[in-house]
Amino acid sequence: MKKLICASDVESLHEENKRVIPITENTIVTPSANDLAEEYDMTFKVEKGKLNVSEMITQEWSKESLVTLLKNLIMDNALSPFILERDLSGVEIIKHHTIQLKGFPQRERGVFAQELMHSSNGEGCLEYVSINPMHFIEQQVDDTFFYIIEGELKATLKESTTCLADGDIIYVPKDEVIDWDVTKQTKVIKVKMKGCVS
Repeated sequence: MKKLICASDVESLHEENKRVIPITENTIVTPSANDLAEEYDMTFKVEKGKLNVSEMITQEWSKESLVTLLKNLIMDNALSPFILERDLSGVEIIKHHTIQLKGFPQRERGVFAQELMHSSNGEGCLEYVSINPMHFIEQQVDDTFFYIIEGELKATLKESTTCLADGDIIYVPKDEVIDWDVTKQTKVIKVKMKGCVS
């Protein structure tokens, strides 16, 4: 059953000093509720149903119920590697503390990454990367920008070494080989683009 959010619901939440209005993907928000939320600087947050793990452990599972559970997990994005908040205007926010990073067992140990967004045509990709102190060399497959969120590292490109720290941005053209010397744990936003012009 679909839930309806109207202006009086927004007013009630505002009176309770709430800044976030929880909704589901099936919630209907009236235009007046949307306008009022915007006026009060309130945000709509799409919430997913939470799994009760203790119930799952104690429950008897048949083959059919396991198949149903797996289908629901896939359909509901319960296995999502981060929490994406979306408001009615289309703005999307990923909270950094919800990002689950994956290691690269076949590549560099100590490098963890998670793709956050990519363009529908495959020409752009945004990744969040965490690198432990280490030294490694990599060749860029695409034109790539690295934004250093926090940390310190040295980047050597064509025998020229640059020291990078919080807030710095480096552009590495496609097919270039870069020598990374990470001196302390570093967090980076990596933006890969095909055919980029700097």
